[in-house]
Amino acid sequence: MNSTQHTEIIEKLVSFLKKKNIKISDENFAENYLENKYLDSLDMVEFITFIEEEFRIKLTEEDYQKKELFNIQGLTRIILKKIECTITQKKNL
Repeated sequence: MNSTQHTEIIEKLVSFLKKKNIKISDENFAENYLENKYLDSLDMVEFITFIEEEFRIKLTEEDYQKKELFNIQGLTRIILKKIECTITQKKNL
């Protein structure tokens, strides 16, 4: 995993959340933003749309079932995996 890419993803996710007036910091990257009511269901739809457009990935039904999707740390891992898969697929073409 590229640490620069990891940091850039976190910065973009945090920036989006801060625009929603959500106080996010290193200490709460592992907190579930739905359970802690940082985002409601409509905000979550907007967040998912932002993620898919910003990182040019597609989240699947399987992704929506993962607890990782609902915190910054886990979501960053999901995004990185999807980006890496896309790069690998393009190299194999």
